[in-house]
Amino acid sequence: MVKKIFLFICLFFAGAIAQNVNVTVKTDSTRYVIGDKINLVFEIIHPQAAKIIFPDIQDSIKPLEQLYADTPRTYSRPDGLVRDVYQFQVAGYDSINKFSKSFAIPFSIAGDSVARIAQSNVLELTIARVSVDTTVEIKELKGPVTEEDNRPFYKKYWWVILIFFILLAVIAVFVYVKYFRKEKPVFLPKVSLTPEQEALQRLRLLEEKQLWQTGEFKEYHSEITEIIREFFEKQFSFNALKLTTTETVEELRKRSNSSTIAPMTEEFLSLADMVKFAKHIPPFETNERMINLASQIVTSSSPVNKQEGMPR
Repeated sequence: MVKKIFLFICLFFAGAIAQNVNVTVKTDSTRYVIGDKINLVFEIIHPQAAKIIFPDIQDSIKPLEQLYADTPRTYSRPDGLVRDVYQFQVAGYDSINKFSKSFAIPFSIAGDSVARIAQSNVLELTIARVSVDTTVEIKELKGPVTEEDNRPFYKKYWWVILIFFILLAVIAVFVYVKYFRKEKPVFLPKVSLTPEQEALQRLRLLEEKQLWQTGEFKEYHSEITEIIREFFEKQFSFNALKLTTTETVEELRKRSNSSTIAPMTEEFLSLADMVKFAKHIPPFETNERMINLASQIVTSSSPVNKQEGMPR
């Protein structure tokens, strides 16, 4: 009894799927003349469980002849069904008063070896003879087409294309010279700055960024110490960027021309280390003092100012 019920359920669902296989065949017109190319399109909408076994249509479309078969295309629909499209190009070389045919499309269902048939709608079309106007004078037949006539346009008229591109290039050059060409820029000789001038210029640019005013304390202190350390490298010729604060101050004290700035440098670098490494949030006065100390270190290191005995 259970087997019968199971068999009944399977047959019921198979029949339901079979009813859901819908085949539509169409052409772009219903009236043609002998030799016209006819676009023949099969559209099959079916459940995913149905496997379409599309037949060779050559025998089915007689007396029409198949000229070309496009690659089948499959599309998924939002409702869960599948849409298959088969496209052919056919032609008729004899008059047909009425071509009327329905096409049988075999398919199978997953898990069921029984082949089934879905019937399409009836396709109807006519193919008429080419009408001849007997009142018009019959013209002589043209001679056979030569290889010269079959050449592509770009090979047959290459000289026309060449002239076109030459004219296009001339017009482009004219438009560029007339409207887009600019005078050559005047390059001024590069002025080389002294280490002091370069450092002071960089300190002014740093002030304009207003880093500490917007809460970027670490960036401010890192950049200002980098300016001073690079200044030391150029002014006193020692690798200040790779030295600690203590090592930097010791190097300055060894030099008779830089010993006077050692105390300022020690205070300057120590304040910066508190912010960079101890994550100290400096008060307003400390940030202002950092830029003042940096300027004093640079100006006090100038040989001119050391001779005068006062910072500029």
